[in-house]
Amino acid sequence: MDPEAICRLIEGDLSDWRGLGELDHAHLAPCLGAPVGGGTIRFRFDLLAFDAYRPGPDVRVYWAMNGGSVQLVEVLPGPNDPGLGPADATHVLSFDEREAAYLAAPPGGSVEERVYGRCGLAVTLTRDAAGEETVARVRGYRPMPAPRYLDSYVRFEPAAL
Repeated sequence: MDPEAICRLIEGDLSDWRGLGELDHAHLAPCLGAPVGGGTIRFRFDLLAFDAYRPGPDVRVYWAMNGGSVQLVEVLPGPNDPGLGPADATHVLSFDEREAAYLAAPPGGSVEERVYGRCGLAVTLTRDAAGEETVARVRGYRPMPAPRYLDSYVRFEPAAL
């Protein structure tokens, strides 16, 4: 994968994004700059390390600790008009899913994930009570069916008490 594709994703140019290919965490594009933070995060099926960057918008690069392969790139906020057409799937985030992702719904509104699995993109929108949409984040990942992306990176099942 061309590491510079991540730079275009950060700039909001989604037109040429064809999915996150094989990319080692040690070979990221210089446009990210130096990490400003990091840690680990548990998704439904994986525990991934992440580094945070601030080349303009906030960017998080999630990678597998056993091998360093980049799994997900997250840009917060994303471009306001991604212009991607109809999504493969749409998922309204539950309260628990919003809390796990640190995404707040506007009063009387909702948070929705639009998944474009064929090109490895997901756009998270907040919608206020009047229906106004704002892009909260854009995620780039390896192309996969929309249900698999949602199960892997969005859906949240609280631990049984």
